[in-house]
Amino acid sequence: MNFRVFISWLGISAALAAGGGSAWADDVQVFHDPVCDAVIRRTDACNCDPVNPNWVKPDVRRVTISAWQSPTASTDPYSGSSTPHNSANLARIDVVLRGVVCPPGPIGLGDDPYEPDRFGDGPIYGFFELDLDNNRDTGGETPNVAATRYLANAARFGYKPYGSIGDRAAVSGKDLFQPWTVSPRVCLTGADWVIAFCGCFPITVVERSNPAHQKFQAGDTWIVEGRFFQRSGAQQWASLMTGGSAPGLYDPITKMRFSHNTTTDETTISLVVALNQTGAGLLCGAPPEPMDLNAGNQTSIAEGLSDLITGAISRPLTGLTRAVTIEWAGQPSSDATNPSDWECRFIVGTTYASPSTGLYVWTDVGFGGSVGDVNGDDEVTSADAGPIQSRIDELDGGPEDGDGLMNGSVKIISFGSNFDRHDLNSDGVIDGADLQLVPAACRADFDTSGSLSAADIFGFLNAWFAGESTADFNASGSINAEDIFAFLNAWFLGC
Repeated sequence: MNFRVFISWLGISAALAAGGGSAWADDVQVFHDPVCDAVIRRTDACNCDPVNPNWVKPDVRRVTISAWQSPTASTDPYSGSSTPHNSANLARIDVVLRGVVCPPGPIGLGDDPYEPDRFGDGPIYGFFELDLDNNRDTGGETPNVAATRYLANAARFGYKPYGSIGDRAAVSGKDLFQPWTVSPRVCLTGADWVIAFCGCFPITVVERSNPAHQKFQAGDTWIVEGRFFQRSGAQQWASLMTGGSAPGLYDPITKMRFSHNTTTDETTISLVVALNQTGAGLLCGAPPEPMDLNAGNQTSIAEGLSDLITGAISRPLTGLTRAVTIEWAGQPSSDATNPSDWECRFIVGTTYASPSTGLYVWTDVGFGGSVGDVNGDDEVTSADAGPIQSRIDELDGGPEDGDGLMNGSVKIISFGSNFDRHDLNSDGVIDGADLQLVPAACRADFDTSGSLSAADIFGFLNAWFAGESTADFNASGSINAEDIFAFLNAWFLGC
């Protein structure tokens, strides 16, 4: 649904807009997402629970990641400039969204009541996943948590992420909550750290540009704090960390800025984090503390990784924890402290007006795919029609077809909590309407290989003799010799 753009002048302009000063193009990444592509994707059992119509549908426009320096790091870390990564002690992440977007209120996951609009009518929920070392085998989440992340939900938006990580993306709802060993293994997210807007931890507003505004409004700038920046949760049992929300979790309390621009009608969420202990000292306005096993004092990415590197070498690891930690054995933390190498993926949305069988209402997803790219080749072409038709043929009239009829369409059972990648328009049915959303396939390319060959003729004849519905080439409603002549005519005409 989205694409990544990494062009030097875009990086420079983004860094200048974010903090002023000079920008080092090689150390600023800008990931762009299409504008105005937010859509509702419910997760409740009936696909019908109400969403407050006055709430904003979070719609990401871009994410900027910079190696960062700030002369006022302890008081205003957002004032500064990008800097070469090899001399950086800080990193800055900016998420730009359309409209007035505010921190997420609690949604009943902790001791707080269900109050999603506690901070305003544009609460954002979701996760920005950061692959710091470009290794899909480090970082992951337990099944219940993984079900809320990018790999588990990209299919709700009608695409398969391209690249090797795409093979781990869910195809349908039955792929969620599975043990980590069960394909497609959505637990293996590849995310080393995540920026979390989960509604599951307390958030405190520490500064308001307008103290009279108890809720975030147009033109406001707030500084809030909470456990936004979290290390991969599945690595908990490889860690001896204390001071986080639970033993082994590295999720220190961090500050984050929400700032709305009335001219552009955009909200920028900004986070500055320490890459190393020097950066941790700068953010605290104190001499840097040595690395330790306490997430309640000075913290940094390097400290969190040092703990994992030690754990991968010296602690007994099993199961999922071992799978997402073991490759840190013997690796230096510098493999993950270069922001110019970080990869980013996200899933964001809102939530329900009142407690529901669902948790989040997704509205946007990225990066690494486009609606209709069901085969994950980073293109939406006629080649995507084949997998859609094959999915219809596979499920039509079977136990996973809610209408139980062989009628050329598949009704998704329990649509909402359940879904299917091939349902591109998310209407709960896989049918011809979805095929129309990708370029028309060359019908004579019967095996959908992308080219015409004798294999297409043999494939068609096999379907014809078997009486399969795909052999009704002229769509007459019956299979006879006329279909053979129609197919051969199309084959000789070419594509």
